[in-house]
Amino acid sequence: MSEYDNQVDSEHPIFDELNRKILEYLQQDGRIAFSTIAKHLKISEGTIRNRVQRMKQAGALQIAAIIDPMAIHYKVDAMIGLKVAPQSLPRQVAKRLAELDQITFIFWVAGRFDLLVEVVCGTDGEFRQFIEDELYGRVDVAEFEVMSGIEMFKNQFILRDALR
Repeated sequence: MSEYDNQVDSEHPIFDELNRKILEYLQQDGRIAFSTIAKHLKISEGTIRNRVQRMKQAGALQIAAIIDPMAIHYKVDAMIGLKVAPQSLPRQVAKRLAELDQITFIFWVAGRFDLLVEVVCGTDGEFRQFIEDELYGRVDVAEFEVMSGIEMFKNQFILRDALR
């Protein structure tokens, strides 16, 4: 029996104290060995493996590499604020756009726009073609505004306060 056995969050059971600790380690290094986490937390490696698997199955955890598209061969990284046409729903438009390879991020937002979309393209020509094919003339898009990325200052997905 470990110190974590009776520390379950009844509102969000997937985020009990042990899972929070595991996530803190994984956020620092997604490739950290389960045996290393187990040693630090003084529990078995199997417990870590099972907990991580359950969080993945619940959709609460994905382990992936985070890259800066501009640091590799991509030349265009833009955010697009998009207003959905009155006869369409944001969820429907987001579903259509999510199928496109150039889209890396879609967020349903409140305010001036309905959707905030990140688009990454290899060239200005590819980006122009994307705009023409996927936004202009589409009945589900009322209007959009392109905000071109100039320099990335932070690209981090560490959720410290949210895990408390």
